Amino acid sequence: MASIRVIAPASSANLGPGYDVLSMALDGLHDLLEVSVEEGSGISLEVKGTYAGEVPEDPARNSVGVAASELLRVSGIRAHVHVVLHKEIPPSSGLGSSGAGAAGVVWALSRMLGLNMDESSLVEIAGSGERAAAGAVHYDNVAASLLGWFNIVRPGSPPRVVTVRPPEGASIHVALAVPIGPRADGKTRAARALVPHEVPIESVVWNLASVAMIVAGAARGDAALMGTGMSDLIVEPARSSMVPGYSRVRRAAMEAGALGVAISGAGPSMIALTGDAEAAGRVARAMAEAMEAEGTAAVGIPSRPGPGCREARDSV
Repeated sequence: MASIRVIAPASSANLGPGYDVLSMALDGLHDLLEVSVEEGSGISLEVKGTYAGEVPEDPARNSVGVAASELLRVSGIRAHVHVVLHKEIPPSSGLGSSGAGAAGVVWALSRMLGLNMDESSLVEIAGSGERAAAGAVHYDNVAASLLGWFNIVRPGSPPRVVTVRPPEGASIHVALAVPIGPRADGKTRAARALVPHEVPIESVVWNLASVAMIVAGAARGDAALMGTGMSDLIVEPARSSMVPGYSRVRRAAMEAGALGVAISGAGPSMIALTGDAEAAGRVARAMAEAMEAEGTAAVGIPSRPGPGCREARDSV
């Protein structure tokens, strides 16, 4: 029996204007997967860790099991796959929890089985796992967890994925505010249902320019330019009611020194960018305190862009 341990990082999608297009891997917050392959067939899953009680162990209802099944189907390989998922990314928080698990198992199996698949095909397979959480396939979070850093995703079969790694020495830091406590089932489905389908052309133009600023800022390592681009006139206004104290949190982030702030993925977490680690810690605290002032317990987490899935060679 062959086995591997994989780190699968959390991610933040959209970054404001880049709905289903932009995503970023988050360093320091991840799930751990122990993946084993042996003769036989089928998928088995154990879930452990801080948030084990919040995700199903039924492989058909968990993004890990769905993605693993899809990879075996596409590759035509018959094997029994067993996964122990240590769930440390809070589910239904806008941090790519389901995407991380799907990315981790696809990354592991592609290596263990010696599959010669390109990155876009792996992203497509991992994206199938999002059906378990969101009811539909989407690729932004799984692309970030698989490939790391910043990602641009254009839908297709397979999707076209471009990974942007900031220059060495770039100072791009992240502040997160994550609500804690009970989380709503079906949150991602509800958030996607709020997305408007008819929008003014002026809003489209604004968002296109804003996405371009984020991409240019990531390529240059310019956190200020990225922050300027974190302004969405289409999706975020429609979803703001799902974030506790949305306006207050935005204001607190900017007053504490954020360069830009947005809902993380489908929320309810919020993400802000800063130019240094000290500011990231300060902004994260300010956003969490603003949520708590609105009656929602929250934790502030400083982070930064980081690498994608990788083997865990030491204790994690």
